[in-house]
Amino acid sequence: MLKVSGETELRQNFQSIVSNAKAYNSTADIHGVLVAPMAQPGVEIIIGVLHDPMFGPVMMFGLGGIFVEVLKDVTFRALPMSKADAFEMVDEIKSRKILEGARGALPVDKAALVDLMMKVSQLALAHPEINEIDLNPVILRNDGYDVVDARMILNSKGH
Repeated sequence: MLKVSGETELRQNFQSIVSNAKAYNSTADIHGVLVAPMAQPGVEIIIGVLHDPMFGPVMMFGLGGIFVEVLKDVTFRALPMSKADAFEMVDEIKSRKILEGARGALPVDKAALVDLMMKVSQLALAHPEINEIDLNPVILRNDGYDVVDARMILNSKGH
């Protein structure tokens, strides 16, 4: 549920979410609902890690949201990677001008973006049981970012 405002609306949406979950699975064990502030506008990007059979863990970066599906403007690096590698990834996408501030928009905080990329890389390397990480979208602004949606898939071997 988006753009929820006030306690009454919050309670109504909570009941709706729980009702929908119970309609989907009547035995669902629900312990709560996550409530988070709306992310401020910015540039949507994707950061992901997947396991390539030849290279092992590989990071993907590009424009996120619907743009990753439409433009397919992404770049990849095998892990581990350095900060220099992360900055290169940011500069490699064709749509990098959007990150630099197109049409009067402020440029995004590339240092914060690279810091997030390095944290995701470190997480993936420290936990080999994670088969896939998908942060999409991450909303970048000139003063930082918000991770709006995140998903991790564990490998089936359980280690």
